[in-house]
Amino acid sequence: MIMDSVRFDRKGPAPGCGPFRASAPSRSLILLLTCLAGSACAGREPVGGPSTPVIAAPADTMADVGPEAIALGEAETAWVSGSLDSAIAMVDSLDASWIVRPEISADLVRRLVRLLQVRAADDRAVHQLLYHPAALDDEWRGILRTVVGGLSLAELERQARRITSDARASGTVRAELVRALALSGDRAGADTLAADLEDSDLDRPDREKVEDVIAGRVPTGDRGIRLGVIVPRTGGFASVGEEILDGVRLAAARYEREAGYAVELVVIDEALEGEDSGFGVARLEAQDVAGIIGPIRSGALRSAAAARTRAGTLLISPTASEDSALAPHAYSIWARERRDRAVAETLGRWLASSLEPARVASLHPANENGIRRSEMFRDIIQAAGFEWAGSRSYEPDSTTFELEIRELTALDPDVVFVVADGPRQVLQIAPQLHFYGLRGRIALVSEDWTHPMVLRRLDATFSDYRVSATYLERDGNSEWSAFAAAWDRTHRRAVPDNAFAALGYDAGLLLLRGIPDPGLVRAGAVARQVARMRELQAATGRFSFDPESRRIVRSTRIRMLLDSRLVEPDPPAIVEWSLEARTQEEERLRKEAEEELRQRRGAP
Repeated sequence: MIMDSVRFDRKGPAPGCGPFRASAPSRSLILLLTCLAGSACAGREPVGGPSTPVIAAPADTMADVGPEAIALGEAETAWVSGSLDSAIAMVDSLDASWIVRPEISADLVRRLVRLLQVRAADDRAVHQLLYHPAALDDEWRGILRTVVGGLSLAELERQARRITSDARASGTVRAELVRALALSGDRAGADTLAADLEDSDLDRPDREKVEDVIAGRVPTGDRGIRLGVIVPRTGGFASVGEEILDGVRLAAARYEREAGYAVELVVIDEALEGEDSGFGVARLEAQDVAGIIGPIRSGALRSAAAARTRAGTLLISPTASEDSALAPHAYSIWARERRDRAVAETLGRWLASSLEPARVASLHPANENGIRRSEMFRDIIQAAGFEWAGSRSYEPDSTTFELEIRELTALDPDVVFVVADGPRQVLQIAPQLHFYGLRGRIALVSEDWTHPMVLRRLDATFSDYRVSATYLERDGNSEWSAFAAAWDRTHRRAVPDNAFAALGYDAGLLLLRGIPDPGLVRAGAVARQVARMRELQAATGRFSFDPESRRIVRSTRIRMLLDSRLVEPDPPAIVEWSLEARTQEEERLRKEAEEELRQRRGAP
């Protein structure tokens, strides 16, 4: 049964304990503080996994000044200065190359492991330590023990199969695997492995783990799953927050039915929180949540990502319009620039593959977003060999677009890219394209033309054979159908035209499907599993994880509007329609000119 636990308390963690929180007075510098040794954060090890270690800029003089040390120093400098994309790329490159180089010094390995930890790549950090056992002095054996405590069952099993010359390190991994098996409810597997380790030469903490399992002192069974949710419950966006939360509840109910594990939602009111409190992220981490859905705004998402006390805490915002330059494992499934670029690229690819080179123009709103989208499309189609005829912009709050459309018509384009700011603007501009000169021009249109309101209300005369790229899939999407049916059963009304509830549902589905071991929920393992995601069909579309940009991306599909439906585009039919419509338009203009001439001459 789903439970909502609403927390409004403002008690937070010890000041400065967020590993991604910028230090005063400059909030642009990312300071990564350590709780690993036990003194920071009031000596408390956060529930659910290790805290994040210190990353300091490299000293000016170092004993090791070889190319490996220089490269590592550049990665550390990039991370501390906030150039996260560059730092992550360098860390990943060093990790891949050093794992086959046993000669790398212990000090360099330890520094790389710290970077892997703030990268939330704990599984790779363990691999480095097992491969370079010289880095494991007494302190680092304790660090290894802490890090393996955050791995999933599958990750532990992979690490347990690693060949290492350090039997003690291998024992640390296998002892944690015994404990993890017991915690997950696999008592038979835990007992079998514990028996194998009973006579092994284990360090004392590892032996105690094995003995606890043998003696039955490790709790087992269904402990349920907690999800953190940060959405506005009060204020001007309360209705948006409530719809998103309703969507999350539906995703949790579905997971309970399918996986058999209870889900508790721990909800924080985004409207009552602020940057100083990190939107309650640390309090959610302290309650051992598997991950966090929200916040819904870009600035709040940025602050929440910076406030995490553990690098592996996953944040998925259903609606934030921007998620670039965030620390690892903080995403939006609605990032605007990524959506806009995907639409432009998809339409450009379709145009290049389906039609002969032609003159192309664009009509777009006279705002930053409209200009940016037009320029994206221009660059893509010019690279494909099409001629760019030009563009015209219109005022978004206008109701008539005659002047702009006639000016665009004068450029004599064969294809027009039409951008609208919302479905209501589509309903205003579409008939005017027809009446003011662009009848019969092949129209590539923005995703708002596929909105349910447009499909219901726009006459086919003004919509047929328009080609759109959409990232919201409703027609023919079984996941959308399942969501809509669940919504109807729960709320006894149709799904709203806006996508808020569906985006909340998808964010919940993404997070829950990312839990590798429902009986052993470890937040960092959940975040890493989401980053391994190949593809997930959800209610609002198809998601995947792009390893290059390290973002969650949604697939964009080409669709043609025909008879108020979205169908597969038919290039020959589009060309035939265009030629016929332009012929009819030319005939209409010819007759109008003849009539005007007769009237001037006074002919009957």
